[in-house]
Parts: sequence; structure tokens; C-alpha cells
Amino acid sequence: MSNDLSGAVIDSVDWSLFDLAFSDACGFGDQLRAFLSCGDVDALKELWHRYIENRVFCQDDISSAAVPTVRVLFAALASGETQRTTRSFVLDLLFLIAHPAYLGDDKLALECREAVRAGIWLLVQIAITGERWEAAACLEILVLFPESDLDQSVVKAIARKWHLEV
Repeated sequence: MSNDLSGAVIDSVDWSLFDLAFSDACGFGDQLRAFLSCGDVDALKELWHRYIENRVFCQDDISSAAVPTVRVLFAALASGETQRTTRSFVLDLLFLIAHPAYLGDDKLALECREAVRAGIWLLVQIAITGERWEAAACLEILVLFPESDLDQSVVKAIARKWHLEV
């Protein structure tokens, strides 16, 4: 599947300026591109373990590459270029970046929160128009941003529509 929009965002980032948990982020854009263009569950799990887990996020910590990664993930979601299985991993990764950013108060956490906040309404759209599992994944992220422009009545309405707890 094509990933023109997310590919354009990947190509716009100088990944050498960022770090991952245990290394620099040089080459990470290509790894992220491979991850986003994959639709096979087993291959996605392999890419996740090899390139994403304990690199962009590590327990309750995030690397500096998390900020441009969030922009790439939202580009992939906005364009509709990800397959269903990949979307699940993308929403999980957004949560795994957003949660430590929500907990932190350093410059990186604030930058990450702003990057996620920029995509709040896209998450609302996915939660309303997608499937129940997508709504649940989006709500996990949306509840982390009560101070955003998003009226919390929107979150409650999504939860009611899908019979989910918030």
C-alpha cells in the first residue's frame, strides 16, 4: 500500500538530529516507512519488536524521535493509507508515546504533547467513523488531554456511542 503522505513527512525530517532510546535515529525514517507500509500481522510484530519497541518509547520514557514520529503517524492515519492491522499498531504507538508525554513535564514531554494535541480532532473522527476497537484506542489517548481544545462532552459522546467507559 502506498504511503505518500507519511512518506513525505518522513522525508521532511532530518532523523540524524534525533535520538532513539539506545542509539541515534539515523535510518529510523526508513524503518518507520517499512512499518507503516506493512499489512501482515506477523511481519508487523517483527518490525515492532525490531524497530519500535524500546527505541521510540521505553517503559514510561520517550526518545526525541517521538516528536517527528507522532507527526508521521498522524499523516498515515489522515491519509487512510494504513491497513487495518497497521492502524491498530499505529494507535497503540500513539498511546505509548502520548502516555509518558502526559506524565512528563520536561521540554520533550511538552513537545510530544503538542504534537499529539495537533491530531486530537483526527482521533475524534476515527473514533466516530471507525470501528469500536478504534474508538477505544482513540479514547485512551483523548482522555490524556482534558486541557485541550476538545470539549470533554465529545469524549463522553464517543464513549456512549460505543458503550465504552471513560
